[in-house]
Order: sequence, then C-alpha cells, then structure tokens
Amino acid sequence: MEEAVVKKLSANELEIEFVGEGHTFYNLIKEYLLLDERVLFAAYKVEHPLSKKAKLYVRAKRQPETAVSEAAAKLAKDAGAVAEFFERLGGGKA
Repeated sequence: MEEAVVKKLSANELEIEFVGEGHTFYNLIKEYLLLDERVLFAAYKVEHPLSKKAKLYVRAKRQPETAVSEAAAKLAKDAGAVAEFFERLGGGKA
C-alpha cells in the first residue's frame, strides 16, 4: 500500500482510499471489519473495473478509526500465521 487517504464523513463514519490496492485487499479488510460488533456497515466501491481506485466506507457505533486499525492488525496477524504455516510446510521461504 502506497498511502491511505482518510475522510471523516461524520463522528461515526469514514471513507478511506488505500492507494494502489484492489479488490483483494478491500474485500479482506471489509470482511474483518464486519466481524466487529461495533461496525454497523462496511463496504467498498471500485470507481471503474479497470482502475485500482476504490474507497472503503465504514460506519460504527463509535470510533470507526479504531475499528479499522484493529481489523488491519487482525488481518496482518492472520496473514503472518498463514505465511508461517506454508514456510513450515515447504521447509523454507517462497
């Protein structure tokens, strides 16, 4: 990810553009957000099918920034666990 552009829409709503990311990342972070009971709504919209430009919308009961931060941390932890599993399985790094 090159950078993230965060726009606060209201006290409980955010719009975030993760520059350089596509469907895979947006879908993963959205799914992790929806696991949090504080999150009322999480979705993303791709501006054009051939573009990597998309925006994530998050509405939470409170502090959507915290929900996004925690979802990203859980995603990173799980991705690390998967990488470790395959390293052990294959005996080395890919």
